[in-house]
Amino acid sequence: MIPKFLLLTTFNLLALATFAQSYCFLNEGLKVQTKITFSLQNNRILQGRWESWDYSADSNEVFPFEGVKVGLKLKVVFPEKVVPYQIPGPRHENGWTLYPKKLLIPAIQRNYETNKYGMIPIELESCPVEDKK
Repeated sequence: MIPKFLLLTTFNLLALATFAQSYCFLNEGLKVQTKITFSLQNNRILQGRWESWDYSADSNEVFPFEGVKVGLKLKVVFPEKVVPYQIPGPRHENGWTLYPKKLLIPAIQRNYETNKYGMIPIELESCPVEDKK
């Protein structure tokens, strides 16, 4: 016979293991708005979406992604092999960094003050998670 305490503990651990946490991050840039949404379950990224809205062209593109979470790092893969930003070279860390209210993505971008390209992370702020009912 299994004690009730052990059954409750096992049930609670199983319930926590299947719980998915949803995230939303937004960057309203000068030319493009970027919104990233995904869910994490058992350190796996589910339903990842990178949405880019180009203000001047009035157009929207969506790039699905998946991956895993290791510590604060997200190791992301775009299954369609189209990456919506310029990835840094092999000498740089390519993992996204997930903070409670911020997401940092290492990228090659143009510095508008110097007009030169370099390693400048894309910084996205937390936004409300939309209810998908």
